[in-house]
Amino acid sequence: LGHFKFDVLGLATLPVLNDAVDLIRKHEGKEIILTELDRDDPVVYDMLCAGDVSGVFQLSNQAQKVMEQQPRNFKDLIAINALVRPGVGDWDEYIARRQGKPYEIYEPRKPYMEETVGTMTYQEQFLLDANVLAGWGIAYADKVLRKNKDIRGDTETRTKFINDAQANGHDLTVCEDVWAEIEDAVDGGYSFNKSHSASYAQTSYQTAWLKAHYPTYFYSALMSAEGTDGDGQSAIANYISELKSRGIRVLPPSINTSTERFEPTKEGIAYRITTIKHVGESAIKAINELRPFASFDDFLERRDTGKLKKNVVVNLIKAGAFDEFNENRAELLQHFEMSLRTKKQIKEE
Repeated sequence: LGHFKFDVLGLATLPVLNDAVDLIRKHEGKEIILTELDRDDPVVYDMLCAGDVSGVFQLSNQAQKVMEQQPRNFKDLIAINALVRPGVGDWDEYIARRQGKPYEIYEPRKPYMEETVGTMTYQEQFLLDANVLAGWGIAYADKVLRKNKDIRGDTETRTKFINDAQANGHDLTVCEDVWAEIEDAVDGGYSFNKSHSASYAQTSYQTAWLKAHYPTYFYSALMSAEGTDGDGQSAIANYISELKSRGIRVLPPSINTSTERFEPTKEGIAYRITTIKHVGESAIKAINELRPFASFDDFLERRDTGKLKKNVVVNLIKAGAFDEFNENRAELLQHFEMSLRTKKQIKEE
């Protein structure tokens, strides 16, 4: 019919990327065009090879495999994005060959098999086998191979492939060996479409590039995307640990400047105010309406006691939101308690 089918995926990583780029533009005045990045940047691959993959799309939980693979180019990222999926390809054989195990690739297959060291990884590879060796059209190969639910029992297609490949001058043994690979890939699920993996690799590289070159902005965007629940807090705790190892300070929230997101500053990354317990939407709105505050007393005098209740103020103090006025939080807590007692006494009088 001449139609195209598109899979449109909603990925949480996409707004993180956009957020990081917006932060770089805002603070550095630089316009980062993610689709035009140099995909051969050694700084990025050095970081990945060291297993520094947290926050990297699709690879954040694959540090061991990334270190085993030692990716050095974009095609490597395409391969690992496919191979980390359960049941896709033979990971051990792939790694063994990358690490020096001898292997041979039939010459006509080299253009599309060499990048995965001769291991069948992508659906496109066995479709090209059918095209290059047997002379089949890609659409026909897709129909009779990729969509074949009983390929091991389909002797008719097997015979046709071998006969057509032989008629094109290829040795019978080669034809049978290639067919065996095709059978394993189709029947065992040992394949993944390269086009999908390449799209994912693009996103993997973009996140890795931002992390390598603009870590403060990348982590700000990454942590801001995390929820305020237990899982989100756990992820944020891990990111903060990484930031410390990178020498990037995580600053306490500020009653005057903090927002619902982690904010990059010249000194580091300021904690978001919404992560503080009991500081919800109504409290944030009340704080925003009263900003700026000249002092802690100024805050206490002007606060809306209905929205900025005692537990909210106590948690703001403990989180460091008033450190710009007095870094001794115990003193602030005591001062707050005294102010409440005084008001109570006045009320009673």
